[in-house]
Amino acid sequence: MGYCIDMEVKKLTITKENVSKALEAINALHKDQATMKKNGAGGGSWCAGKETVHYSWVTQPPEGGFQSLVEAFDAWRYTAMVNDDGSVEVMHFNGEKLGNCDVLWKALEKLVPPTAEIHCRGEDGMQWKWTFKGGKFKEVAARTVWEDEG
Repeated sequence: MGYCIDMEVKKLTITKENVSKALEAINALHKDQATMKKNGAGGGSWCAGKETVHYSWVTQPPEGGFQSLVEAFDAWRYTAMVNDDGSVEVMHFNGEKLGNCDVLWKALEKLVPPTAEIHCRGEDGMQWKWTFKGGKFKEVAARTVWEDEG
């Protein structure tokens, strides 16, 4: 089950000044079940007669939330590292299937540099990219143009 996807992350670095804001934004996504349902959380289960909701393919935060931005990105299946200047660079997507990544990037849209892009290719050959120009997350469909087509 699920939609297999490949992603290429380009120029996506959260500045040192925005690291704590980004961590706060990600932790807020997991704040409560109502917030998660509103955001379109795709997974769920029943435990002790109570429904629990989770984002598809995302590791839930520990009690008290994620402690670092690198840990939070890892839970959402992105490999990130802290640079020497204190910024956090997202290097690549380490997942296999598309989950609720759009929810994550929408929450971080104002903190991502406008030059950042994430190029996506689905299992069916569909291609698109996510951009952050003007502090807005946007999905842009790809268009294939063959050399012999004018």
